[in-house]
Amino acid sequence: MREEVVDTSVLLAGLVTSDESHFRAMALIEDMDKEESLFHVPSLVVLEFISILSRLVGTEEAREAKGIIDFWVDRGKVKVHHFDLSKMDQAIEIALNRRLHVADAIAIQLAEELGLPLVTMTRKS
Repeated sequence: MREEVVDTSVLLAGLVTSDESHFRAMALIEDMDKEESLFHVPSLVVLEFISILSRLVGTEEAREAKGIIDFWVDRGKVKVHHFDLSKMDQAIEIALNRRLHVADAIAIQLAEELGLPLVTMTRKS
């Protein structure tokens, strides 16, 4: 089974059909759902995803998406990683050194900690 850290952009692109990365994200999500891969996700990514989704499509749809994530977690398809002070310090250094947003730094910190690839749909300009 393939294991990877995913960021908010993967989850959003998978649900927002107008996103240019929708089909690529859906392929990753389908692999995870078929247990061909395991998603590692920082808890902040879940919060960011639900928050953005509620603004895009509404509160009820965001609650449904949270229920889907909970289902995947319960089935062992998604592992949510929680943040502590040590990880915060590491993410701060990543954010400062690479001039990144907080969620990006946290996802990178987790990927580096676990030695796994970080999957993102975000293009760097």
